[in-house]
Order: sequence, then C-alpha cells, then structure tokens
Amino acid sequence: MHKKKMVLWIVLLASVLSFVSSQEIILDIKTDKQIYLPGENVTFTVILFDGSNPVKESIALIFADVAQRKISEQTAVSNEPSTFLISNEAPSGYWSITAKYKEKEVKRFFSVGEREEVEFRIVGDKLIIKNAGNTPYTKTIQILIGDKVITQKQNIRVGEQKEIRLIAPEGNYNIQVSD
Repeated sequence: MHKKKMVLWIVLLASVLSFVSSQEIILDIKTDKQIYLPGENVTFTVILFDGSNPVKESIALIFADVAQRKISEQTAVSNEPSTFLISNEAPSGYWSITAKYKEKEVKRFFSVGEREEVEFRIVGDKLIIKNAGNTPYTKTIQILIGDKVITQKQNIRVGEQKEIRLIAPEGNYNIQVSD
C-alpha cells in the first residue's frame, strides 16, 4: 500500500509540474493606430504575460522601414505605454516593430503616410529645388521670369535637390516659382 501512495504522489507532483511549466509566455505589441505621419509619435505597448500574470521587463525593440532597413533600436518596459518618434524624413510605406523576449519574437506592422514637401531657393542665377518630404517629388513646376512662363516636370528623390540655371535677357525681373 505504501508503494501505491508514493506512486500516486509522484503522478500528482508530475501533473502539477507539467501544469506550471505549460504556462506560456505571451508577447505582443499594440499600437494606438495603424497610420502615422512623419513627425508623429507612434504610441505603443509591449504586452508580456507569463501565463495569466503580467510581467514587467525591459524589452528590446527594432523599428524598420518598408525596405527592412533598421531605423532604430530602443527598449520599452512591458505593459506600459511607450513612444517612438517618426522623423520628418522617414520613408512612407509599411513599417514594423519587432519585440524580442527570451526565445519569443513578435513583429507588428503600421504605415507611415506620405508627406510631400519641397523648398525653392534662388541663389544667384540658380533655382535650387530641394525635396524635403518623404516621397519622390514629381510635380511640374512653373517658373515665371517677368512675363515669360517656363514649365518643367520634376523627379527629385527624397533628400535630394536639383539646380536649374535661370536665363533671361539682361534686366531686372520678378521671379516666381510654383507647382
């Protein structure tokens, strides 16, 4: 009879231990919205549970753009709201946040919208067009020199600029540039 009790205790102990070890780690990321604009903060929470118990840990994160180029690494405390600033130059398209904790890894996606912005400057006899947005600048510009209008289609990549030499007969002119 003594052997039966010992076997019963071993079986009971084994089932309790298997229940405890089966407590699964839950890792997820929740963002406050799906689409952000350059210059905005992504507000997110890294959710971490051990079974049904919330766990407070420092979690390593990687933010990457659509081409999966690593943009930033940072840490966040699980189960607390955190933020990530999307720079004004951040490329538009799909982005990801990847969180890693022990052997668990989770990746969630969000979108960065397009911000079309261009800067026009006249320096000497040159018009300088700089793409200050996060999407290629492809508009047609109009250059007004006196009463003459010149149009030119542009294709300027993000962060780049183009110079156009302004030519007119000798004299003083009002110059206007628009798109």
